[in-house]
Amino acid sequence: MNSVELYCISGLAANNTLFSRLHLGENIQVHPIHFRMPDTNESLRDYAIWLGQQISHDRISLLGVSFGGMLVAELAKYLKAETSVTVDEVIIISSVLNASSFPWFMHLANRMKLYKILPYRMINKVGERFVGFDKNCTKEELELKINMLKSTDWQMLKRQLYMIMQWRATAYELKIHHIHGNADKLFPVKLVKPQYIINGGNHFMVYQKAAEISGIISKILVKT
Repeated sequence: MNSVELYCISGLAANNTLFSRLHLGENIQVHPIHFRMPDTNESLRDYAIWLGQQISHDRISLLGVSFGGMLVAELAKYLKAETSVTVDEVIIISSVLNASSFPWFMHLANRMKLYKILPYRMINKVGERFVGFDKNCTKEELELKINMLKSTDWQMLKRQLYMIMQWRATAYELKIHHIHGNADKLFPVKLVKPQYIINGGNHFMVYQKAAEISGIISKILVKT
């Protein structure tokens, strides 16, 4: 059986530890794509293309969580149209495919340009305290969330949020597998049309419900 080269992008204010609980089988090779500081006012599409320079195989699959899901969708579209790289499968988790699926508070923040004036350093500090009140997380999960927030570069977060608010996705000409939780509060499931719904899955479910999600990913990627 041929090896599957799976390139993964994590979410906003997250890192690749998010994928550490996924168990996808020996024939699926996971390659995390690492964030870098975006240029000022860089578009989400251009950022995705730049991150794609980390790809070193000519036949791949892509997986993205939350913000990473938006990025892999744009990256796959670019790779298919303008390169010789073959993209077999695209999987997004806890994400959306266009801005019309954003919840009301994101539309409000966009109209009011709140992302330009938010105190990002303070957001990180408040976030570290807020996650401690999540009763649905284990101690290990809480520590991971706090560590990811602590390691977040506030300037990078600001620029990444800007590109999300400015994102206007065009139509996708490839199949995208969408896995979503019915308890996701950031992107409520009623606003999206996923093929796979995880019962009780929240926005952090790629880590919390890794076993169930691993099974779905493996089924998508491995053709028997």
